[in-house]
Amino acid sequence: MMNDKNNIGVYLSLRQDDSFHTLMIKKEIGDNVYFVVVGYSGGGVYSEFYSKLKYNNDLEITGFLSQSIGSGEWEEEILSLDFDKKKEQFNLQTRAFYELMNDTDTTIQNEMSNFIKKYIYYLYDEETNKDYEQPILKNIDLSEFQKNPNSNQFSNKEWNDSFLELTISNYWGLSLSFPQIIYNYL
Repeated sequence: MMNDKNNIGVYLSLRQDDSFHTLMIKKEIGDNVYFVVVGYSGGGVYSEFYSKLKYNNDLEITGFLSQSIGSGEWEEEILSLDFDKKKEQFNLQTRAFYELMNDTDTTIQNEMSNFIKKYIYYLYDEETNKDYEQPILKNIDLSEFQKNPNSNQFSNKEWNDSFLELTISNYWGLSLSFPQIIYNYL
């Protein structure tokens, strides 16, 4: 499934010294968008995020979330996502779910988790036969990306703003977010 690069959105954020900060990958499959993130969450800690999302008929986000890119288990189900104009953030209502993913979701999770290895050394890396506690950017060709103005952030042409509301929600634990999304709701 992941061999088809035509609909894989990639967003890469680097620190000022060009070291790794955050990598986000989105893949559309049917009505669902799978979202894998490895990124800085503050205090020298890196976190993970994996989700299966879609918009329902009322254009509300529904789906499942996990704070692990390799667990094979959904931890939360999205019940609703409301925009709080006063706080200028999204309030994500979830319920504990803790169910194993079906075979398709597990396969996609594994493929997407392996796809990140194209860009970073992380966890156990077969190429170097090492464990990496913190992700390290590989020597990659950044010319495949568009550089975002006035930043050290890059995205490929398939990257889009769909589902980025999560990055400015009460649920999001990573430091990279997309606050410009709120202007669609003000």
